[in-house]
Amino acid sequence: MSSKRMRIELDLKGDKKLIAALGRLGVGVNRLLVRAAQAGGGVIRKDANRRAPGPHVETEISSPRMDRVRVDVGPDRDHWYYGIFETGATPHTIRPKTRKMLRFQGEGGDEVFARAVQHPGMPARPFLRPALDERKDQAVDAVGDVLRSVLK
Repeated sequence: MSSKRMRIELDLKGDKKLIAALGRLGVGVNRLLVRAAQAGGGVIRKDANRRAPGPHVETEISSPRMDRVRVDVGPDRDHWYYGIFETGATPHTIRPKTRKMLRFQGEGGDEVFARAVQHPGMPARPFLRPALDERKDQAVDAVGDVLRSVLK
């Protein structure tokens, strides 16, 4: 998973009465919380994918417990560099880590070798934070819809 993830926690911690009541209803609390977290995270994921450089934003459930579930929303492993779009980058020098020279394809298609290259940097073009900021109420509603569907 990428290091640039938005974390959304669904937490029933401290509400032992609700957890006990759900258990008496035969509801698997952990499974219910996972479904609810996936629904809320899915709202954020859908909007983030619309804004992202490509459609590679996903959700992942992590830290599931009886009273708490967390859903992480962010780029998949292959698109780790989307984090740079989110935060931007300052100008910096790129040097080889394991070899003496960098090797890459130049603009004309020729193979280029260099001891270092200067990256000009890039401004931030966030997609996760705006998705969360603009869709958080809808995400909460989606979580509530899942919980209500079980409690009816």
